[in-house]
Amino acid sequence: MKKFLKGLALATLVATTAQAATDQTFLQVRPHGVNLAMEMTTWRDLLLTKKEDAFGANFQVVPFYTDSCDSSDLGKYFGIDDKNVFMLAHRTVAGYDFDIRYINPMLGANNLKTTIQYEPDQDAYGARIDYHQDLDKVLKGLYFKVALPIVHVDNDMHLQVTNDGNNAVEKTAVEDYFKGTLLRYGAQETNFQEGLKYAKMHGDQDDTEVADIDITLGYKVVNKDNAKLAIEIGFTIPTGNDADGVWVFEPISGNNEHWGLGAGLDFWGKVWEDEDQYFRIDAVLDWRYLFKSSEKRTLRLKDDVAVAKLAGAAVGTYRYSQYRLVAKNNNPMDHVKPLANISTLDVDVTPGSQLDAILGVAYCNGGFSVDLGYNLFWKEREDVDYKEAFEADYFLLDDQGTIPAPDAANALIRTDLSEGSAETPSYLTHKVYGGFGYIFKEWDTPLMLGLGAQYEFASDNEEVENWGIWGKLGVKF
Repeated sequence: MKKFLKGLALATLVATTAQAATDQTFLQVRPHGVNLAMEMTTWRDLLLTKKEDAFGANFQVVPFYTDSCDSSDLGKYFGIDDKNVFMLAHRTVAGYDFDIRYINPMLGANNLKTTIQYEPDQDAYGARIDYHQDLDKVLKGLYFKVALPIVHVDNDMHLQVTNDGNNAVEKTAVEDYFKGTLLRYGAQETNFQEGLKYAKMHGDQDDTEVADIDITLGYKVVNKDNAKLAIEIGFTIPTGNDADGVWVFEPISGNNEHWGLGAGLDFWGKVWEDEDQYFRIDAVLDWRYLFKSSEKRTLRLKDDVAVAKLAGAAVGTYRYSQYRLVAKNNNPMDHVKPLANISTLDVDVTPGSQLDAILGVAYCNGGFSVDLGYNLFWKEREDVDYKEAFEADYFLLDDQGTIPAPDAANALIRTDLSEGSAETPSYLTHKVYGGFGYIFKEWDTPLMLGLGAQYEFASDNEEVENWGIWGKLGVKF
């Protein structure tokens, strides 16, 4: 544990000082079911409510809504060179970011400049269901709990395409490219170009799932009237969806189908009490290790791939390379397609460690309670490794739609692809939260009602800054 805490402190320092991520092809955001702030407001007071002859069960339903609010920064994560607004034009145009003819050799005539802008947005809603069961009849201080979040996630890249010549044909051609529409190019637009199959951008994409089930077994090593300390072991059962690579900024519910195993600490202690009112400190730490599993992700070219293989010596030609056209040498016009169509592969992804922790204070007076607190969420950088073979005999096309040097040395191979471009960097967010509620403690079946809110601050552009609200309905029996 001491070694783990030292590693966590170092990782936190690195995460807060590292350069912002950019030119990335995939982002795994914080799962909406991993939210101690949402779970614990008012809930703790229900757990502490004493009821004679009760079965020892506590149940809550928490409807919620969250919305992201850092679209420009998040756009830089998927954008070019830490920009969410960038220029597609022929490389002879000053200030260009990507040669537009790499996606269609018929575009970019007469120095026409096309601008792309990303403003990614995510909103989610659903309900988490928590069940907590005391097992004192089995062993004094023993309990288990289950969390089951049902989540609807809606992601939208908000792709905007404009050009300085108000050229509707070129604007439509670029939009159609990212939609995955079949295209033609060449002198009379007679040559076949396969439409984009992966890493597409068009409108919003959504998904509704049971976003993983967490099961926890806990034991109270300190169990007094004014304080409790419990140690816990937890399991994450994947029930959400996993990445299929079809869309950029995929809507993922849960942890991307990764099993998890972990441990935690749960503490509360009263710091002042006077008859029916008291102040309480709450501290909870929940750590999970998420194991390796298979996903499909899009890989771009490595930054240091040989210039000769990149079909041109333009600066930064690895940028946006997942959208460059490739072809087979034996009959290029029948095999032209975006690199993403062959570089979106089955890969092994190891998410590693994930930590959710809160420190809060609560004021309780009779059945009324108010919670205020801080929530830290951290996870380590993912590790992505090749699993699927890369289709051979493809070459990058130049800005004329031809293969400039069609010899075997210039053919793309699997090791030209960047695994790191599909890895979500280390993730660190800071959240402030509050909640208030009332428990009808004198009822035969105590009833809990509550409301809560949060604002989650991102420490860098690979994290989703967001706000959220929730309600509470619970019973003890």
